[in-house]
Amino acid sequence: MRERDYSNQTAKTMSGFGRVRRWIGWMPAAGNGLLLEATALSILVPVCFKMCGISRTQRWLRRWAAEGSSQNQLPDAEASIQRTLRVQRIARQKVGVEGTCLTRSLSLWAALSRQRVRTEIRIGFRRSGGEFEGHAWVEFEGVPINEDAKVVETYSVFAEPAAFDSRHKTARWH
Repeated sequence: MRERDYSNQTAKTMSGFGRVRRWIGWMPAAGNGLLLEATALSILVPVCFKMCGISRTQRWLRRWAAEGSSQNQLPDAEASIQRTLRVQRIARQKVGVEGTCLTRSLSLWAALSRQRVRTEIRIGFRRSGGEFEGHAWVEFEGVPINEDAKVVETYSVFAEPAAFDSRHKTARWH
């Protein structure tokens, strides 16, 4: 039986790891964790939506955020929001998974919740060219953070923040 030479394959794998290390190496150590979380969320949230549905996905994200939030100090909310938005944009570009407005908003909401920044997912609907359109975004203290306020104004918004997992106290979906 002939023995395979894995040295070339190992070299290719190691060079791939090197690219990843260079890719995240420019960030401070604290930012590396955020970038890895953002990358994982940009991949996992759309997959979980398709496999488990939106309510289970939000329940899982809520638990994940709660587990990490006890380890974090109370943040400077504005700085955390800007840093998280930037890191998530980089992760989406590098991974190549743009996702829908709902998956992006849930990912942002979960990442900020994990940093103890209280935000809300908002859902709005409008009629455009005879078509019914829905849109999701995240708000901090009533201000949209991942969407332009002028765009948000074109939607009729639900009065309550979106909570798709019915066990959560603000869920009002019938």
